[in-house]
Amino acid sequence: MSGGGLGKHVDDLGAAVEAHDDERFFEALQGIARATPQSRPDEVQAALGKLVPVLAQIPYGMGADLAQPPPRQREGCGRPLPLEG
Repeated sequence: MSGGGLGKHVDDLGAAVEAHDDERFFEALQGIARATPQSRPDEVQAALGKLVPVLAQIPYGMGADLAQPPPRQREGCGRPLPLEG
C-alpha cells in the first residue's frame, strides 16, 4: 500500500494492541490519521478491512480516546449533572 504507509500504520496498531503498548498504539493512530487523506479509496478500504478486527480486540481502556465526541459536540454539552442515587 502506498498513501503514506497506511497499511503499515494499521499493522503497527495491531502489533501495539497485542503488546498492550499504549505509546505505540497512539503513534500508529496518528500515523493512520496522517496517511488516510493521501491514500487512494482502495487503500483505505483495504486498511479498514484490517482495522476492524484490530479495533474489536482493543483491551478496555486502551482505546478510550477513540470514542470521544468532536470538540464541536463537546462545546454544547455544558457541565455534567451530578448523579442521584
